[in-house]
Amino acid sequence: MPLQCGSCNAQSPDGAKFCLECGSPLARRCPSCGTPDAGGKFCIECGTPMAAAATAAAPAATSSQPVSERRTTTVLFGDLVSFTTLSESRDPEEVRELLSAYFATARTVVGRYGGTIEKFIGDAVMAVWGVPVSHEDDAERAVRAGLDLVAAVAELGESVGAPELAMRVGIVTGSVAVTLGAVNEGMVAGDAVNTAARVQTAADPGTVWVDQETYGLTSAAVAFSDRGEHALKGKAEPVRLFRADAVVAAVGGAQRVDGLEAPMVGRDRELRRVKDLFHATQEDGRARIALVTGEAGLGKSRLGWEFEKYVDGLNDEFRWHRGRCLSYGDGVAFWAFAEMVRSRLGILEGDEAGEVDRKLRAGVEAVCATPSEAAWLTPRIAALLGSGAGTFDRTDLFASWTTFLERVGGDLPVVLLFEDFQHADTGLLDLVEHLLETIRARLYVLTFTRPELLERRPTLAASRRATLVDLPPLGDEAMSVLLDGLVADLPSRARQALVSRAAGVPLYAVETVRSLIDRDAVVAREGRYVFVDHDHARVDLDQLQAPTSLQTLIAARLDTLTPQERRVVQDASVLGLTFRLSALEALSGLGAHELDAPLAGLVRKGVLGTQNDPRSPELGQYRFVQAIVREVAYSTLARKDRRLLHLAAADHLEQEEAAESLAGVIAQQLLDALEASSADDPDRQVVTDRARGLLVAAAQRAQSLGSQDEALRQLLAAIALHPLPEEDARLHLLACQAAFHAGLPGQAEELSTRAAVLGREVGDASAAASALVYLARTRIQQGRPREAGQAADEGIELVDGTEDRAGRGVEIELLMARGASSRALGDYAQQQAATLRLLPLADDFRDPALRVRALNALGLMLTDLRSPTAYLAVLERAVKIAREERLLGELLRSLNNMISETYTEDLAAAAEIAAEAVVVARQVGESQQTEHGLINAGFTWWLRGDWDEAHAHLREWLDGHEPTAMASTLRLIQAFVLTARGEPLPDGRLADSEDAYEQYGADLVTALRVRATGDVATAARLAAEAGRRQYGSLETYEDIEVQLPVAVELQLEAGDLTTARELLGMFEPLAGERGRAITRGELPRLRALVALAAGEDPETDLREAESAHAAYGAPYLLARTRLDLGRWLLGRDRRDEALPLLAAAREVFARLGAHPSLADVDALDPAPALTTTGVGA
Repeated sequence: MPLQCGSCNAQSPDGAKFCLECGSPLARRCPSCGTPDAGGKFCIECGTPMAAAATAAAPAATSSQPVSERRTTTVLFGDLVSFTTLSESRDPEEVRELLSAYFATARTVVGRYGGTIEKFIGDAVMAVWGVPVSHEDDAERAVRAGLDLVAAVAELGESVGAPELAMRVGIVTGSVAVTLGAVNEGMVAGDAVNTAARVQTAADPGTVWVDQETYGLTSAAVAFSDRGEHALKGKAEPVRLFRADAVVAAVGGAQRVDGLEAPMVGRDRELRRVKDLFHATQEDGRARIALVTGEAGLGKSRLGWEFEKYVDGLNDEFRWHRGRCLSYGDGVAFWAFAEMVRSRLGILEGDEAGEVDRKLRAGVEAVCATPSEAAWLTPRIAALLGSGAGTFDRTDLFASWTTFLERVGGDLPVVLLFEDFQHADTGLLDLVEHLLETIRARLYVLTFTRPELLERRPTLAASRRATLVDLPPLGDEAMSVLLDGLVADLPSRARQALVSRAAGVPLYAVETVRSLIDRDAVVAREGRYVFVDHDHARVDLDQLQAPTSLQTLIAARLDTLTPQERRVVQDASVLGLTFRLSALEALSGLGAHELDAPLAGLVRKGVLGTQNDPRSPELGQYRFVQAIVREVAYSTLARKDRRLLHLAAADHLEQEEAAESLAGVIAQQLLDALEASSADDPDRQVVTDRARGLLVAAAQRAQSLGSQDEALRQLLAAIALHPLPEEDARLHLLACQAAFHAGLPGQAEELSTRAAVLGREVGDASAAASALVYLARTRIQQGRPREAGQAADEGIELVDGTEDRAGRGVEIELLMARGASSRALGDYAQQQAATLRLLPLADDFRDPALRVRALNALGLMLTDLRSPTAYLAVLERAVKIAREERLLGELLRSLNNMISETYTEDLAAAAEIAAEAVVVARQVGESQQTEHGLINAGFTWWLRGDWDEAHAHLREWLDGHEPTAMASTLRLIQAFVLTARGEPLPDGRLADSEDAYEQYGADLVTALRVRATGDVATAARLAAEAGRRQYGSLETYEDIEVQLPVAVELQLEAGDLTTARELLGMFEPLAGERGRAITRGELPRLRALVALAAGEDPETDLREAESAHAAYGAPYLLARTRLDLGRWLLGRDRRDEALPLLAAAREVFARLGAHPSLADVDALDPAPALTTTGVGA
């Protein structure tokens, strides 16, 4: 292996003693531990083969340039403990593998913090910070790396069954001599290096010890224990040393929490998992989500804080975002994500509208690739922040927000940390799932949630990109360690009582200690808390043994507050988990100066905290330390006080700059005021009307962001407030629209039916007709086209001839629904009538989205009239409009329809369109259009031989979604691939449908499943019945070239020649009418199969089919044709003609994994190596 020169980086041949470029001496060292070569085949220290060694010696000094300089660096020296004993009891190969893993771990950890491995000496490691590049926080980086190394070695020991394996680390900061240009060993020399080794020797196993200089540089961010003075070899005076216990702040001490903070205990494995997932995303670029779940008080927030401190100290760059889902108002749409974007753009909660707009435009323009992209993104980000006036489709919003994160991230990891994720609104959950599937960035989503979220959204945890990290209660031993970390000198009896009472919940222990601090049984001394009530004068320890709940404990703590503090905390509890001082002033009636003392006392007592993260939009706000503290404080309010405080909170929030985006929160304040009021309160109706109006405003805000579930929830709450009939009709109409777009057909049908009735009752024909649009759409989705047509007809009658623009828009929608339902029923005359009627209306309406949809309706009519050229021309126009207007949903619809016509003629072109459609479908995230696109793309992949791609896409979709009528065709394509490969067909419910096309897919899947059991006769009968229903009328030929052949082949397999000819007759009209590429191959192939079964000569048809399929580019169909032709030729002793055909077929079957067909070839001729010369490709 070549040797690389450490001076000029040139490579010299193996065995060279001097560099062939600059003459520097070359030396061989162990590639794993750095030990000099002793001349053997293996390293004498670690056993690594020396054949892999290729390390050049340090460059020689020259007089023409400086060879060294003095620098202040931080040196880390670490050594394994118990490794020698471990080595003696293990096989040398195991020892070598363990050392290799240890070396790799050390390199990774040191590298993450920007350090450099100077050398490995046996099982010891020396690393340095400050060379070749220095940073102001080098000492802190080294301490963080040391703590991680100790933890990593402990984990490594557990993984190999050696729990006694540990590491001790010494870290020293001082002046050293740096050899310029040196790589690895020989970089630094000086007293700091020797001292670090001596400090390491003094350290206890599993700990990190540092000197006074390092302590002084890092104590703002790291908690230390003073270990006193130690006599170190080579040092004239004793050296004071400190043990690093934990990182307690961000870099440089930012966001450090002063006061009572429990040590991180019993969560090492979970924290390590969260870190590993982040680094995996960093390395492979795949989006991931970690769902950290646990009940209240188990340490979810603490785990998030530990992770934030960890990544803040890493050397690598990343993009950090943190957001909290509101618990109050039950989920303002996308609040947590909007909070993240505000933070990214530097927008604070108190910024005025002009400042928000300036920061928004500057921030977006800074990350966008082009001005046009910035112009597209800016209004959509403004909609998220509640500062824009536009209303956008959800698919458009999701695509734009995804693009923004991609631009923000670039090649760097993007972290989204969501707190209180159990309060996430449905729209936010949809967005997160959308991001995980579509984003082209190194996205890491970290969520902290209670377990009930997984019951509400099980698909989130089931995602292939998701990892569940569960936080169980702590064990007794861990809880004891936690208590000892909180309080020194805690009596054994008190500790045991607290451990028992805490039931594994860390928050319980912390709150109990806080109650002891409140009673002066625990006091602060020399930087830590100490138990001083040994005579039991302040607290009866026996009382700690009494069983109680966490809520009761917190209530008892609140009882110890001063009257003013108690009033402030009760007032604040009405405002939510975080609040501004101005809001508290409005509720309490006190001025800022009057609130200073009680707020300071509440912060000191650990009831409240302050938001001091400079990146947070909530900078400077107060927050409850724990959500449960707010809940308990709120529960102590009397009903009358609650009512007044909620009304005051609503009044204050309505004066805020962002009142529009807070409509849901304000409405919830009013609803809570209503709940606390009595039926005879004089202002009850006024508050009710006010709450209803805000609920509608919140729903409209949610709909403008595409959060239909949230909009539906708000609208149903408004309906529950008993509006007047006209308002009731309007709210039901809005609710049925939200339910439809949220994918809730049951609720959509119920609400639209009621909305239509209410619209008629109040004389609003347009509203009633609008409701019937959604009733018709819902019934089409449910596979009930006949009932859908009836609803559409009722609506058309209501708005027929209207001059009102809104009414004409409703009429267009009804005509589209009428056309779709007629087509599903095979009533093409009615379909054409509806389509031709809506086209001039759509042109006059001048709505781009409506025009694209109308063009697609026209295209479908043209394809049913078997006019493919006109069909494609119309769809190309639709695609052009959709692209220009950035109408992603309509673009997907148009691309899907284009594939359905293109794949029968040009597979390569269809594959290109399919690739774009799949990307757009992921951006859109709409299930019905995605299924439609996957059907057409699936047929393309099946015919082109892209079976692995087809199987992967189909399996992912089918496994992750509830079965629909349309999904049965996806099952059919999946069955084609699996049957051709001889693999078992998966189970799965097939939805019934009145739509003949959808039902045909389900029936054919059923037939193939029955065939797989060996009952070919029943399978053939089922396929024949399905074929007659779908294609027997000779009025539709949709996908007949792909779907009918399997039914014909099943008849021949069952020996039913008569039915095979009957089904083939449904195919025959296509020969002269369309003559598509696939038809030119499949029709003669099927004729030949029927001829073979009848004992007739198939050669002419098979030759025609072979030529056509070779030109079309369908490898499996071509190979099947060649197999049938080759078999027939062998039977006539025309072996020279047959063998090349069979060889070509064998190659395709082997490549595709079509094992049954490959076995058929081998049964005819087992020779695997045959030439295909002269055979058309």
